[in-house]
Amino acid sequence: GVVQALAQAPGLEVVSLQLSSAQQRVPVGNDAVRQLMKSKTITDLYLSRLGLGEDHLTVISQGLAVNETLRVLDLFGNNIENHHVIAMANALALNNSVEILVLPCPADDLSVASCAAISEALKKNQKLTTLNLPRSNLTDEGISHLAQGLTVNKTLKKVEVGVSKTVGDTGIHALMDMLEHNYELERLVVSSANQSIKEKTEYYMRLNEVGRGNLLNASGKAASREQWVEMLISVIEDLDCLFYFINANPTLCQFANLPQTASVIITEEIKVARRHTLSGYPTSSKPLLDDLDEGANLQFTPGTRRASAI
Repeated sequence: GVVQALAQAPGLEVVSLQLSSAQQRVPVGNDAVRQLMKSKTITDLYLSRLGLGEDHLTVISQGLAVNETLRVLDLFGNNIENHHVIAMANALALNNSVEILVLPCPADDLSVASCAAISEALKKNQKLTTLNLPRSNLTDEGISHLAQGLTVNKTLKKVEVGVSKTVGDTGIHALMDMLEHNYELERLVVSSANQSIKEKTEYYMRLNEVGRGNLLNASGKAASREQWVEMLISVIEDLDCLFYFINANPTLCQFANLPQTASVIITEEIKVARRHTLSGYPTSSKPLLDDLDEGANLQFTPGTRRASAI
């Protein structure tokens, strides 16, 4: 058929199939799908909303395990079951080429077993950069499994998941702990009715965007004082990020408890002897920083707009 001919076409790199308005299911046999997955030239394969059946999905998962050229695999909108998700995850653990994977959510939601399989795949896979699990509705246990994989994985940049309305402290804690330790993610889309989850996720994405990993990655060379100072200067307009880095390395700086409209970082590199001023403030309101004790401790809570010295 036409699809099988496409699969064998020399030099073909991108294949996108979709149903016409008059079709209910994809008019493609298993052999044609197998040929698509075995192609040595196809890099981008879009098979969304095709009504793929049991046999099609089995062929795809088997092909995914051995394919060496596919870069994008999009299966969004197909009627997938949890055992298909597990098979795809097991194949992903073996795959070394796919960078973008879009998996639909089963009608009865991603099971804990599916989340555990995806987590194990993420621990092993070192190629995937984007994982999209649209319309998922993860429970505490599912989030905990997925968070384990995301904590270990160092290549994923973009992830989309959904969180159940009833998610509790266990799931939220697992998600936040993962975000605290994952410096590589650039975009994490969490579909949730919990605004706090969205805000905290965005907060950690901002930290990663400015290069948190360059300073804190334990596997790399320790950051210099100059790098820390440059980071503090670069986030001076984002107080949440600013306070995070101060809290991460308070020995490098002293922070004064200034009015909410003012902020200043005094470091060993730029501190002026005994007298500190801020340009841009009236003389009568220039803050003095000398009364911050040398042994002062910093109090910091993510989401706050001020720091206090005690």
